[in-house]
Amino acid sequence: MAEIDLHKLFLAASSQDEKAQRTALRAILQLAGQNEATKMKIIKEGGLATLVKLADSSDVDVQRSTSACFAQLATNGDNQASIVKEGGLAALFTLLSSSDVQVQRASLAALMMLAQKPDHNSEIVNHGGLKRVIGLAQS
Repeated sequence: MAEIDLHKLFLAASSQDEKAQRTALRAILQLAGQNEATKMKIIKEGGLATLVKLADSSDVDVQRSTSACFAQLATNGDNQASIVKEGGLAALFTLLSSSDVQVQRASLAALMMLAQKPDHNSEIVNHGGLKRVIGLAQS
């Protein structure tokens, strides 16, 4: 199997073309589901910055893929600290405010993974996470 150039995928995902964003994000999501080494490689090669930027997208398909990527990457314990340190919490809370249930569920799944580490709990609370999750549960 040929080595995939993640930087090209990140570049396509960062373009202004929503179709290119969707296609690149689906590819990143598929790669993130392969194995732990690939999840770590996505983070190490700059994929997190791309996902953080895409959290602000108004395109529901982009939101779905972005939140699913976060959820997939957060299953790796080594990635969790990077997600918290590099703006992932704010991005997840942005996605959590989406009107789309799939986006909300994937964002919550990522937050659940991150909350498994006690030192991340205070970060989640400091970002208003508890209030947001309670508000979502009440809606």
